[in-house]
Amino acid sequence: IGLYFVWLGHYTRWLIPASFVGFICWIAISAEDSDPDSPAIPYFTVFMSLWATLYLESWKRQQIRTAKKWGMIDFEQAEQPRPEFDAISSFRESPVTGLQEKYFPDAKRYPVLIYSTLISTMFILTVAFAIIAIYIFRAFLSAPAPKGKVSIGSFGLGSIIGSGLNAVQIQVMNVVYEVIAQKLTDAENHRTETQYEDALIAKTFSFQFVNSFMSLIYIAFIKEALAVNNIAGEIRCYPNCFSELNTCLGIIFIANIIAGNLAEVVVPIVKARIKEKKESKGMVLDIKMTDVEKQFIAEPYDQLLGTFKDYAEMIIQFGYCTLFIAAFPLATVLALVNNYIEIRVDGWKLCQVHRRPHPTGAEDIGTWYTFLEVMSTLAVVSNMALFVFTGSQLSSWSWKERVIFFACMEHLLLSIKYLIAELIPDIPDDVEEAQKREEFILSKVVSNVADELDDESFTATEAIDLSVKLTDLVPALDRAAVSSAASS
Repeated sequence: IGLYFVWLGHYTRWLIPASFVGFICWIAISAEDSDPDSPAIPYFTVFMSLWATLYLESWKRQQIRTAKKWGMIDFEQAEQPRPEFDAISSFRESPVTGLQEKYFPDAKRYPVLIYSTLISTMFILTVAFAIIAIYIFRAFLSAPAPKGKVSIGSFGLGSIIGSGLNAVQIQVMNVVYEVIAQKLTDAENHRTETQYEDALIAKTFSFQFVNSFMSLIYIAFIKEALAVNNIAGEIRCYPNCFSELNTCLGIIFIANIIAGNLAEVVVPIVKARIKEKKESKGMVLDIKMTDVEKQFIAEPYDQLLGTFKDYAEMIIQFGYCTLFIAAFPLATVLALVNNYIEIRVDGWKLCQVHRRPHPTGAEDIGTWYTFLEVMSTLAVVSNMALFVFTGSQLSSWSWKERVIFFACMEHLLLSIKYLIAELIPDIPDDVEEAQKREEFILSKVVSNVADELDDESFTATEAIDLSVKLTDLVPALDRAAVSSAASS
């Protein structure tokens, strides 16, 4: 839980420069009669590509620093099995220790993994077809009369209605698949909470990525091709699809913010009030509940899904702020405002709405970081494709010239991105030095390793600097104790 708040605060601080530049870009677009195909867009997309890389590299350093400060380095190596894993697992002789240990045979695991993958793929395809159906319906609403054009005066509503239906569909399908993903992951019988969470993250993100971004991909890169070939009744964008992409992304982004805050604030409060009314039935009116009674009626905090849902919401937001930022520069500003409120709402919810959670350890944010890196890489490709193929600035170029330009610029930006990632060390120097010193102290105090000194009269105990602070010893001794308990 604590690591989530560290990550959210770090992400929010990094949104400040991005939102500042995004707001300036939005002003430049507004100055040109709200034309999203502005000359400022290419420079903004390059900035956001570099921003995403620097942000992720900065978080890697902050993450390892936090893990060192909290004594969580190598936590996953000493992590205990899940109780659910113990309940249905077989025993075998450990190839490492020779002792009996619980394990899940591959002969049982692989069929479950195959079944889980097939079900997840089926749901992903289902949501893809649902989005296509929504946009076919949107094309029908946008068709010229008498086929079904919906408008107020000369202002067409087909695009807005289609985007609104898409926003509702995203929320509904996310809720449905959330239950399915948990059941599939339970059946896979993962050994530790970290392995379980990583598997659940992979399923959830794969689905939510298609569910959240398929409509934007359709508008940006597929719709025009269908319209040109008169398929599905699509109508060509004029002069390009930037305006429609801007409208769709804005509606979906704002709908996600509203739905997320309602789910996090209103729903828990209503449930708590209903339970409080039920539990206090028959009580004397002037008697107030004790703190213990208030904790009892509070909503239980799910140890896994509590932060899981918060992470998922923010990761999808990161995708909206990077993958199609060329079409909606104001997304960074909205994200900053939302996160400023979000971090306070999450803290209030944790302290006032839910019961006190049971503390658990975490070394890093897990697979979420992998998906952040994937989206930051895809953002380079998608935004460059928006500029080259969807926008109108290169419309006078031939298709071959645009493909060559896209390939060159995309490879150049990716090369710069990876160069920056390689040049910035993942571990800060002070943390690396502290870690080496901790390992040295641990080897002397716990493992009793002798010094490599010529003077035999100089003992190992005297070799240790007696000025070592107690805070240097605590994380090492804590992990030694955890490892000893795990082996016993």
